[in-house]
Amino acid sequence: MKTFLLSFLLIVSSLAQSQTENKEIDSLKTLLSKSQNEREAPNLIVELSNSYLYINADSTRYYLEMAKPLLSRSPDSTKSDWYMTSYAMHLDAKRFDSAKYHLDKTKQYKDLNYHYSRRYYDNLGFYYYYKANFSKALSAWSEAYDLSVKEQDLEFQRNFLGKIAVCHQQLGNFQEGIEIQLLALDLAKKTDNKDSEARAYNNMGMLFEKLEDYDKALENLLKGIKIDSLLGNEQSKVNSYINLGIVHRKIGEKKQDTTFLLKAKKYYQTALEISRELEYSQGIYGSVSNMAILESTMGNDEQAIVFGREAIQLNVEAADKVGELTARSNLALSLKYTGNIQEAESQANRAIALGKETGFRSGLLDAYFVLSSVKKEQGDYKEAYNAYVNYSEIEDSISSGEVKNRVNELEIRYQTAEREVDLAQTRASLAESEIEVRQKNNMIYGSFGIAMILGLLGYLVYNQQR
Repeated sequence: MKTFLLSFLLIVSSLAQSQTENKEIDSLKTLLSKSQNEREAPNLIVELSNSYLYINADSTRYYLEMAKPLLSRSPDSTKSDWYMTSYAMHLDAKRFDSAKYHLDKTKQYKDLNYHYSRRYYDNLGFYYYYKANFSKALSAWSEAYDLSVKEQDLEFQRNFLGKIAVCHQQLGNFQEGIEIQLLALDLAKKTDNKDSEARAYNNMGMLFEKLEDYDKALENLLKGIKIDSLLGNEQSKVNSYINLGIVHRKIGEKKQDTTFLLKAKKYYQTALEISRELEYSQGIYGSVSNMAILESTMGNDEQAIVFGREAIQLNVEAADKVGELTARSNLALSLKYTGNIQEAESQANRAIALGKETGFRSGLLDAYFVLSSVKKEQGDYKEAYNAYVNYSEIEDSISSGEVKNRVNELEIRYQTAEREVDLAQTRASLAESEIEVRQKNNMIYGSFGIAMILGLLGYLVYNQQR
């Protein structure tokens, strides 16, 4: 019952993107040094502050402070951009109160045009997602998606569908998650966005993992990692390696086959190694959390406890309540196996509290299972039963056979549609080939006919002269 789920909402930066950002920064600095327009300068400064986001927090802060006294005579669009950049900076630092303050300031400018309205709801979704309030994140991104549909903006429709699907996944609505993820995948292909296509496959893989359809989970994850390898997308590859580890661990548990468990360990170690090279914090605590689960699965509970405590600390520092929930549930189980029953109960209860706070039903499911197991070990069968009842109610709502059948039906329908598209393309190619052959035959027959006529005329002229 041990699980760990990674979200795929972080923006992944490759070396090429970094070089592009540096060129953009240099260009903005050049424009700012030459600018003589009082209204243009604040906008350039705000753009500079935004360009430094996720690269250098001090530079972001420096340019925001430089622009602040100039805002009073700036257009509303520049004011909105300033507040948006301030919001993003505070959110990245997990200063949620300050982030919300600046986000609320942008609300007055959201009706300037489609761009500002869409961006407001997008950022509102990120705020609630970071706070692990997945229901409100879902609502905000649904609002943004509706705006993109009205604007016929396919790129952002795909973008928001992916985010909406992940929210459903976190809430345990796997049927809706699969259905929406298929739509996101279709749009990724239509818009030729390989990065989004890879993320869609990764998310599809983890949805199938939740439904214990491990063959389809591996199939989708391997499709995603193949695209990431072609793109050189290292952070996304880290997520894929962790998820491949999760699926192999689940198969190893189910089949009681250590070969799969050792493969899982290799994937986690590779993910951790790359994450440390990249200083990719999400990858580090994701790898550590899953290493803790794996060591416990393999019966190495003392080592699992070491990894488990490290995972809790990393998730608390990152203000990742979903990760903290999972880490506490798994630590509780390892503590139970080593006889530390009191602390095991404490960790399980804290995990349940986090599950209720965030609405992360899959995590809450595991936490109740662990608490039931701990209470049974204590001989408190009444509380063990109550915890198991809570566990069963959640499990029934998110893992029913009806949901699995519906998901399979959706996938079959999608694959059938793809085959029909391929068949239509094949038929079109055959039709084109037939037309080409017919045209060539007509040319040959025409040329032969003309040659016959010319030959006959030549023969008649020759015969007449003779």
